[in-house]
Amino acid sequence: MELYTIWFFFLAVAVSLLAYWLNQQKAFQQPETANNTETETDAENEKTHSRNARLPNGKDAQDFRNIYFGVYTLVLAADWLQGPYFYSLYRYAHGLPESTVALLFITGFVAAAASASFVGSLADRYGRRNACFAYCAIYSASCASVLAYGRLEILVLGRALGGLSSTLLYSVFEAWMVAEHNARNLGSVVPLSSMFSWSTTLSGVVAIASGVFGEALVSLTGSQTSPFMMAIVCLGAAGVGMHNFWNENYGQAATNTHREDEEARAPLLSQLEPNIDLRKLSILTLVTTVFEGSMYLFVFLWTPTLEAAREAATKITPTLQWNLPLGLIFSAFMCAMMLGSMLVSVLNLRYRSHGAVALLIDTLAIAASALFIPVLASNETYIFWSFAVFEACVGMYYPSIGKMKSSMIHDGVRAKVYAWMRLPLNAFVVVALMLNKDGNENRRTIFQVAGALLLGTAFVARRYLS
Repeated sequence: MELYTIWFFFLAVAVSLLAYWLNQQKAFQQPETANNTETETDAENEKTHSRNARLPNGKDAQDFRNIYFGVYTLVLAADWLQGPYFYSLYRYAHGLPESTVALLFITGFVAAAASASFVGSLADRYGRRNACFAYCAIYSASCASVLAYGRLEILVLGRALGGLSSTLLYSVFEAWMVAEHNARNLGSVVPLSSMFSWSTTLSGVVAIASGVFGEALVSLTGSQTSPFMMAIVCLGAAGVGMHNFWNENYGQAATNTHREDEEARAPLLSQLEPNIDLRKLSILTLVTTVFEGSMYLFVFLWTPTLEAAREAATKITPTLQWNLPLGLIFSAFMCAMMLGSMLVSVLNLRYRSHGAVALLIDTLAIAASALFIPVLASNETYIFWSFAVFEACVGMYYPSIGKMKSSMIHDGVRAKVYAWMRLPLNAFVVVALMLNKDGNENRRTIFQVAGALLLGTAFVARRYLS
């Protein structure tokens, strides 16, 4: 049996056990929370009843969850099915050098960054459901582009469409859900926080399942294009579901345009909180650039790094299977990321004094150590588990950085500040991938530099954020 199968099941069982324990802990705290909020809920229900002849009930909430998450599961599956195979498909099936594969990744990354500036406003103007339809069509075209063997220009166009699709996926679907939730007045029976929680959990579960299913597809068909074709099927089914069950909704009325234009022209610094610490904001930008930049580089490099380690292992053990179960490895990494996210919840339950800053510093240091392992070791097992630890750090990072940014930047300029914070991140990833060259030594150098930057950032954060 492939060792990755055992490791995946080990991580999956760990996720299941920890999830069960967390649910039990939350169940113990639920009665107290319910008692504290019962009066507020009753008052809100009375206000809602005065505005509406009929209050929404549990069936309304269940119907809304079904029509949204039924479609959302399909679009997530379409996205996650392909993830493990991009590098391998371009590198070996298309026969492209690693530097060209890096340029394809840059194309998708730049397209996603550029489209973020206009996708939201277009969706608000022409309809969120229409934007979701556009996602299904555009991403289907991106998936079909991998069949264009020997046509580099088609592959480049496909990656550009993929970058645009990523922006649509992580913006317009959520926008439609929030607007429809408000239009149906479901806040009293299914809070938005509950919908977001379900979305986060569903994304992790679908990612794990998609990796396993994608690996089964590749084993059955013998082709790494099969997950891309199955993604098109998922997107088509999602489009049918939206056509049959979703209403159209739009953004804010044009009456707000003048005020928003004035805010957009105002200097960014003048819109920040008066007591904001600009030095701390700069440090957070540094943290975002280094950690998330290292994460994007990891996404590109984990496949060739493990393949190089497997190739070395087959020279020692000729009976070892050369082809890696990429879908299974991807699912294992997603389990590790969920474990990291759950660990934050455990720390919040058990050690409330362990603040976001301390957790962020610890995460940076652990992530740095994990990226040094592929530099120092060539053993496949060590490299896999170092990558799993790094993925766990990704799961720990987002709750910590999110809490810190939300406390520092107010809602009125949050999107604008976040966009500015991503500029150095985009530049970091593009430059790093453009400098990428073929060969394992070059990959080790990238891991070494990324690990050193993470460690240095941890010291800076400890000095100025603590």
